[in-house]
Amino acid sequence: MAKQSWSTIPEAPPLARLKRARLGRRIGVTILVVFVGMGAVGLLGVRSDSVSASGDGITLEVQYPKVTRPGLESPWGFRVSQEGGFGDSPVTIATSLAWLSMFDENGRNPAPSAEYVDGDMVVWEFDPPPGETFTFEFDARLGPSVQQGMTAVTELREGNVAVLSVTYTMRVMP
Repeated sequence: MAKQSWSTIPEAPPLARLKRARLGRRIGVTILVVFVGMGAVGLLGVRSDSVSASGDGITLEVQYPKVTRPGLESPWGFRVSQEGGFGDSPVTIATSLAWLSMFDENGRNPAPSAEYVDGDMVVWEFDPPPGETFTFEFDARLGPSVQQGMTAVTELREGNVAVLSVTYTMRVMP
């Protein structure tokens, strides 16, 4: 009777397959290193920017999150400066309702004395501040389910008429 030899050692894969697998691993590790490096230097976090408009001795400046991610604190606010002060006139600001709806609000400082919706805009009226500058801060984080950015408009109004307006766009990263 002839003796049979059965080996449990698998056959060596072809060299071309081994080279493709090694290249795939190198590409995967490179992508991972780039992604971790971007996070380490802050490219994946919140980046803020500001836009402003001026006219007739009044300046409206809005600070907004230019790039953010869902669930992260995303600073937004505005500053209104008026030469000679505000007198007895309230500071009236209107902002895109859809923009504000993307955020989970933690607080507003200062609180508006009046608030209402005018079409697709939220309108806030603030008591006139002392001095020539009024600053508002909106403490919020971008909602966890928000997956895309948006363009918003913020207006400084006198009555129902916009006297200054700025437009800005936020991008949302995964």
